[in-house]
Amino acid sequence: MKAKFEIIAGPAMSGKTTKLAKDVLKDAYENPDKQFIIVVPEQAGNAYEKLLIELNKELYNRPGFMN
Repeated sequence: MKAKFEIIAGPAMSGKTTKLAKDVLKDAYENPDKQFIIVVPEQAGNAYEKLLIELNKELYNRPGFMN
């Protein structure tokens, strides 16, 4: 298994979370057979899931965020 690690840094509200979500969704859209594991703090889980669902609908016109 090959893993990719990248550090995304910046001040609050600079778009770090949105960039990461868009990158994951783009990779998932291009590789439907690939599996993804996204690790987020427990208190951020629902908010990140909501963001993925909204962006997937906006960018790819697909419901949900699962392949």
